[in-house]
Amino acid sequence: MNLNRYILFVVLNFVCILSCTNVVVNENDMQGKFKATYTLKKNNEGGKKFVLDSESVQRNRCVQLFEDVSNDSVYFTFLNTYNYSIYFYDFKTGDFLRKIKIEKEGPNGVNPYVIDGYYIASCDSIYFYSHRNHSLYLLNHKGEKRHTINYMTKFDNMKSWKEKDFQKNFVPPMVQLSTGKPMYKINGIIYLCGEMTEELGNVDSINQLLLTTIDTQNDDSIAFHLGYPKSYREGNWGENYFREVFWCMNPANKSFVVSFPNDHYIYQTDLKQVNKIYAGSMYAGDIKSLDSPTFIQSKSRRLSHYFENYSYNTVIYDKYRNVYYRMVEHPWKDYDTSKDWRPWLKQVSIIILDENFNLMGETLLDMEYRFVALKFMVSEDGLLLYKQTDNDDEWVYDLFTLTKL
Repeated sequence: MNLNRYILFVVLNFVCILSCTNVVVNENDMQGKFKATYTLKKNNEGGKKFVLDSESVQRNRCVQLFEDVSNDSVYFTFLNTYNYSIYFYDFKTGDFLRKIKIEKEGPNGVNPYVIDGYYIASCDSIYFYSHRNHSLYLLNHKGEKRHTINYMTKFDNMKSWKEKDFQKNFVPPMVQLSTGKPMYKINGIIYLCGEMTEELGNVDSINQLLLTTIDTQNDDSIAFHLGYPKSYREGNWGENYFREVFWCMNPANKSFVVSFPNDHYIYQTDLKQVNKIYAGSMYAGDIKSLDSPTFIQSKSRRLSHYFENYSYNTVIYDKYRNVYYRMVEHPWKDYDTSKDWRPWLKQVSIIILDENFNLMGETLLDMEYRFVALKFMVSEDGLLLYKQTDNDDEWVYDLFTLTKL
């Protein structure tokens, strides 16, 4: 944790001792009022396999299906955080093509970390986000640095803040760049999704905005938008996983859809106005916060709270079918706190919403798809979901198609 975040962590945890003691209950007030008309059906003929090299690992949190209009090609790409390289495969054939090495030090060094991410705007314009440096680097096809944006430098004065300063001043979000938290760049504007990753207690929607825009045509000027829902200011949600923020963009109407783990509703926004829309699971009931301040709860108890609750995850826009998908993590009932909890065994279902956010159905996936929120792709043929297997030499994606019941 860097110095800025450490100061913030200590001060706001102290403040939290006197707050967040009430149990907040987010009720699924529309549960059971909708009839499913569509499902996601597995297509046994349309899956994909990508053979891995000896340095690639199964666990990965950042993939991108990149369509290169300059040569009418589609590439499957992923960030290998073991050797810090971005891998390129031919999406149609599954053949490995090349990899771009991410340098740690030197003139092209970006100080990579295990939770970094990337976004390919073109084959010669690749944005790499360094979580350690809080910087967004523009790289070319060789991995050479062409430009650096570091918005945390604008908040260096946080080091001298007093307790009251944290409560009244704006606190910048921690950017996350992953499959479910993608970057977008439109007409010179970069759009990023952030979150408050530490236990910040009384989360405030005014001083803790989450979405970042960077105007690359105006000296990289930065603006922030949209805070956490009201329930985050009223209860203690414990583990960081309940503070994650997920989003997607619909380019047709230029709007973003934001999903919070504890909320049965989603939020559609053009970054000026916000619409709250019900998008709850047919399985999930009430989601409750913890009943005591942050310091009272151990790490074990906070994780147990996360395991025992439903939580919402990635939200996806499918441009080919003009629908949305929202992933739901189901409770893990048989975990053993005396053992290592990884890999976590939370089953996943996917809610289907039409272009107007009407509920169309929900598909409960088998446990072998429990990591789909980290690795999924939307293709012309359907939704490709990562399948966990015992074969460490390949990644397997199964095709699921939208099917009327």
